[in-house]
Amino acid sequence: MDEKGFVIGLSAKAKVICRHGRRNPLVTHNGKWELVTVIETISACSNLLAQLIINKGASHYLGWYQNLTDKERDYQFTDSLKGCTDNRLALKWLIDLFETQSAIVTGIGASRLLIFDGHSSYITFEFVQFCLDHNIFPL
Repeated sequence: MDEKGFVIGLSAKAKVICRHGRRNPLVTHNGKWELVTVIETISACSNLLAQLIINKGASHYLGWYQNLTDKERDYQFTDSLKGCTDNRLALKWLIDLFETQSAIVTGIGASRLLIFDGHSSYITFEFVQFCLDHNIFPL
């Protein structure tokens, strides 16, 4: 599993209109951008588990998700003030998505190996304890 943040509203490339003869005009930005984080997981047998989409904000509206495709309806949507994962959301992902969906793929009670990066939200006591209680081996 891994998380990836996407900056919406900030462009890496831009064309700048300026008067003729001016060199190296500066690209400016109005400062309005948002971070959206996606936590994705794929199993060793190539099954893609549902994603957790984290939007920046204090809440989100169900109307935002009315035009989703059938595949996208399996995703879970949540929010955080910064738009990135934290201890609470990492545990939510582990319980609501990974544990339930990986148990379907491997069979209930089967051991599972969870490989992730060293993000601090994945090495909390609650996260590791849940893993050990549910036969998940975090690496």
